[in-house]
Amino acid sequence: MRALALLLALVGPAHAETLRTSRLAMGTVVGITVVAEPEAGNPAMEAAWAAIEAGEAALSEWRPGSKTSRLAAGEEVSLEPKEEALFRWVDTLRDTSGGRFDVSWKARAAGASPTWLWGPAGLRVDGPAPIDLGGVLKGWLADRAADALRAGGMTDFLVDAAGDIVAAGDEEGARAGAGWRVEVAGAQGRVATVRLRDAALSTSGNAWQPGHIHDATTGRSVVGARVVSVVAPSGMIADGLATAIYVSGNLALAEGSGAWAFEVGEEGRRRWSRGARRIFR
Repeated sequence: MRALALLLALVGPAHAETLRTSRLAMGTVVGITVVAEPEAGNPAMEAAWAAIEAGEAALSEWRPGSKTSRLAAGEEVSLEPKEEALFRWVDTLRDTSGGRFDVSWKARAAGASPTWLWGPAGLRVDGPAPIDLGGVLKGWLADRAADALRAGGMTDFLVDAAGDIVAAGDEEGARAGAGWRVEVAGAQGRVATVRLRDAALSTSGNAWQPGHIHDATTGRSVVGARVVSVVAPSGMIADGLATAIYVSGNLALAEGSGAWAFEVGEEGRRRWSRGARRIFR
């Protein structure tokens, strides 16, 4: 019996298959893929969708009554630990990017200087000021979906929020430890390939939605054909860094966060942060 148990452990679940589902969320199409038995994988995916919806309801600036909407109105709100981590992260990115990444960019563009006030009861913005989490929220929500999948026993999965990707384990048919093969797309098609395992990938650029990324120091859209991709330990870190690096041009921002950054610039010019050449191929 011990030999049989060892064999099953080596080959994995006897009826595992690739399960895929996609839905509209965060204003885009989100896909969830798991390698598992349907009896376990389908309920885990439903839990992941519920986690995305709960995260949107809590933090989307487009949801009336969300914590983000209340912050923008000048209220003090209490935050769950993972919500607080998100706001602490955008606070850090504002500082490290020299203010060019700032979720309060609309207020700053209008000449205001909102201040984030952290207190024992929660967070308040001394404003009020509109808050735009578009440069980091999808990655954070992909993390919440990944958390739900892990809680449901899933070890091999990929969450794709329109290019903000969190992956764990291996795709079906891959050798053990190979992860998931993910292509980085630019305006002219594939620009790199990444093997993603227990990590996240985010890409920022104007090719798909021109004018949607803003430099907070000027309030103007960042233009050009550049594409910035980041591999990081979490979707929140990858998404925020990809946006901050895109607006600042500073690939070194990735190096202090356990991340790697890759940029394809004008006329195909390529740059990598330290160590990133082995990640983006």
